[in-house]
Amino acid sequence: MDNKEKEALEKVRQKLEDEFLNKKDLYFIMGNLKSHKNSFMIIGIFYPPLIKM
Repeated sequence: MDNKEKEALEKVRQKLEDEFLNKKDLYFIMGNLKSHKNSFMIIGIFYPPLIKM
């Protein structure tokens, strides 16, 4: 893994931790393939504002 890839991964991790986990209600949309019914992958994310009660 080169430095640019490490930097990109760090930016994604930082955005997820700082913005999504603290300010958003984070949902992963999961899916699988017909030929691999027991293997799931993230195909999208949904992140509405976090509502504090």
